[in-house]
Amino acid sequence: MFTRQLARSAARPLRSTRLLSTTPSARADTLASSVKETARAVDKAAGRTLASGIESAQSATESVKEALGAGASQAKDEVPKKVQEGKEKLSQAQRGAERVKKGVEEGV
Repeated sequence: MFTRQLARSAARPLRSTRLLSTTPSARADTLASSVKETARAVDKAAGRTLASGIESAQSATESVKEALGAGASQAKDEVPKKVQEGKEKLSQAQRGAERVKKGVEEGV
């Protein structure tokens, strides 16, 4: 049996040449360069997106600072008014409580 296989393999000519397009090293180089190009494209896109996000965050920060600055000065003007209104409402509540207390005492 072994001799038959040996005889068959001896009868076949050996093919030692390959086409360039099917060699594994050529495909590996193409695959590696393709992966590198894709990675570079993804890296550039991510960098652009991050840069845009950073710029947007800086712009938003400046807007918030400006709004808080304007709001803070406006709040300084409003605080005394609100304190006065609070005092007036407190005195009204105290007067109302005194009336209720008198009403309860008179009703008892």
